[in-house]
Amino acid sequence: MPKELQLLQYLKLRKHFSTKEARRYEVLYKGYVGEMKFYHLVTSTSTSGHFLFDFLFSSNDTEFQIDSISIEANMLTMYEIKNFSGDFFMDHDLWYTASGKKEVRNPFNHNEVNFC
Repeated sequence: MPKELQLLQYLKLRKHFSTKEARRYEVLYKGYVGEMKFYHLVTSTSTSGHFLFDFLFSSNDTEFQIDSISIEANMLTMYEIKNFSGDFFMDHDLWYTASGKKEVRNPFNHNEVNFC
């Protein structure tokens, strides 16, 4: 469980959250639940590859996390796990809410990542 989520869980027992704090807690909690579902799915099924979880990197003065990496014979696959609910659509590799009013941010489309 991410440290920020652990901290917010402790604080939630002791204080009333502002709207902003409650939203941050909800986003972190839903993300954690989604990552755990993915973890249980891939660890309970037989696969030829190996999975590694929860990597924190820094590039260009920005920290970012990769939820999971699958290592197979000739392939490395990174997974960014999301736990969204509702209806969405895609337009030219971009995701939007069904209403079309809000783009769903994809970190691989919006950040240039350099591992060198």
